[in-house]
Amino acid sequence: MIEILFVAFVVALAAALGMTPLVIKLAHRIGAVDHPNERKVHTHPVPRLGGVAVYIAVFLTIAVVFLLHGNEFASPWKTPLQGFGLALASLMILAVGTWDDIKQLGPGKKFLLQVLVSTVVYASGVRISIISQPLGEGMLDLAWLSYPATVLWIVGIMNALNLIDGLDGLASGVAMVASVTIAAISFVKFHDAGTAVIALILAGSLLGFLRFNFNPARIFLGDSGSLFLGFMLAVLSMIGSTKGSTAFAVIIPALSLGLPILDTTLSIARRILRPMIKRDGKGESAMRRLRSIFLPDRDHIHHRLLALGLSHREAVVLLYFVSSALGCSAFGLSVTDNIGGVLILAVAGIAIMAGVHRLRYREFAILRTGALLPIYRHPLLQNSIFLGTIDAGFAVVALLVASALGRGTGGLGSGPLDFRVLLIGASVLQMTVFVASGLYRGVLRHAGVEEAVRIMKAVAISLFIGAGLFLLFGVRITDGMGRVFVLDFYFLLTLLVVSRFSFALLNRLAREPYEGKDPVVIYGTGDMAEAALRTMLASPGLNLRPLGFLDDNPQMEGKTIHGYRVFGGHWKLEGLLRNPAIAALVIATDDMLPEVKRRLQRVCRENRLPVKVFAPFADFTIQATPKTHTMPIQNVPAMPHRAGVPVEKSPRMF
Repeated sequence: MIEILFVAFVVALAAALGMTPLVIKLAHRIGAVDHPNERKVHTHPVPRLGGVAVYIAVFLTIAVVFLLHGNEFASPWKTPLQGFGLALASLMILAVGTWDDIKQLGPGKKFLLQVLVSTVVYASGVRISIISQPLGEGMLDLAWLSYPATVLWIVGIMNALNLIDGLDGLASGVAMVASVTIAAISFVKFHDAGTAVIALILAGSLLGFLRFNFNPARIFLGDSGSLFLGFMLAVLSMIGSTKGSTAFAVIIPALSLGLPILDTTLSIARRILRPMIKRDGKGESAMRRLRSIFLPDRDHIHHRLLALGLSHREAVVLLYFVSSALGCSAFGLSVTDNIGGVLILAVAGIAIMAGVHRLRYREFAILRTGALLPIYRHPLLQNSIFLGTIDAGFAVVALLVASALGRGTGGLGSGPLDFRVLLIGASVLQMTVFVASGLYRGVLRHAGVEEAVRIMKAVAISLFIGAGLFLLFGVRITDGMGRVFVLDFYFLLTLLVVSRFSFALLNRLAREPYEGKDPVVIYGTGDMAEAALRTMLASPGLNLRPLGFLDDNPQMEGKTIHGYRVFGGHWKLEGLLRNPAIAALVIATDDMLPEVKRRLQRVCRENRLPVKVFAPFADFTIQATPKTHTMPIQNVPAMPHRAGVPVEKSPRMF
């Protein structure tokens, strides 16, 4: 069996090596090429029909292997309906991607076609119908949720692969790692040779394709490739995910495809959080905020790595290692016990959080930017009824978590009705004690030590009264119930104290990074402007705090770069200087018209505004005054200048 898997991998590799040059010639002949422009890093037309080469290599090899050794594999799609449905769906998604590569599809049409392809898969019988229960034993039947779960998974993974296809060889290499991971898990854990052989065929085809796709690429995957790869990986991982009965089975496919899922999740999260960043007092409509979630940007993980100074190849190889580490975690999770699984998830979670922190997304630093502080001035947060409702929710959550952790040691109640009555009764009792204790007489922003003591007393009294009522009604308090009471005390106390002192904590966090730093405005929005921004954020010794950007391109006005607003052209500087907090102007571009330079010189001289120049553009001079002088940013390694970063076609879903 191992020999057949190896042969399938090698045959697919050879097929891709032979087929890709033919597709390159075909793409040039029909004009399916990506032409260079000011936004691209390549300097000559590059074909973008790579998905066609991978598709042909995959299905040629599948046909050969299953024709010769089909009886030796227990294929999960052995019925004619499943086989025909998956073959049809894969051909459909290849056609959608090829169409987009040649003539470009609108995002709405592309999304609807992706849903149609996912529906074909569902109708063929390959679907997510049952999953393991993460918090218990056994399986959970999704019933009517099976269809939306299947569609969401397939469409989501297709678009996730599409999003990370921003550097030469990145998406194809990550997909190859994911394919090997799925093959290993399917063969070792689930003894599913059919899924394993197809996953290895996909991996072999991608390895052969990488010969032409790695930097500098002779051919791009294009949407034909990224959508097809996403489809294949979604289907292969979906089949394996329904075979496990452990609590971690539902997490295994997500870890196998960890990098594209992480990048998509970060993209959506930061686009949701971005409007919370202060924007000079100007708000946005809800519709515009919703639309911004689906607009492309240059803040994906690979873009951040390039901006941090890594070369094209270094960024791709680093992300290969990250994808491999997540794949190993998924494999380890599939073969270990629950304790080992918890340790693997803990290590993976810590590593992911550390990596995201190193990328320095400003949207995830809203706790330090002070973006949440204005919320505490809202009258609603001073309303006792509203705060009481929030505390009632805390009481319910604390008891639910405490009961879940105490399950198996006695727990609370003997049936669903008993627990519901207990939950309602305990919440009403606790809220009555909270009101009587005077928890709602103070102001949320001014909570102090007395408030903390009052909270502790109220929680303790409510639990003692609850235990007394149990005894009064003849309910024996077992060790398990006592453990639930203790856990409930700590959880509820923590939630209440954190909510009361959250303003003081956020206020402190918001002050610390900026105390004593000079607020500055950056002129320019190109690569060097981004490098200047990152240098300021990463170098506390510079004592500079960026407020936003100026740029004479009218299309940039109102947009944001890493969460910082582009105020407009150089003519906006005088208006901004009405804010006495601005301490300097930072020049971070060498593309400045002479008349613009003269105007900036005049404004800075008249307003005695210091000018700091981000190297290597240190030729911007202003006549010296006691408080105005040229101050190049020195002793800090500037980010390397890049001709450009590949940008997604606009607009793109997810």
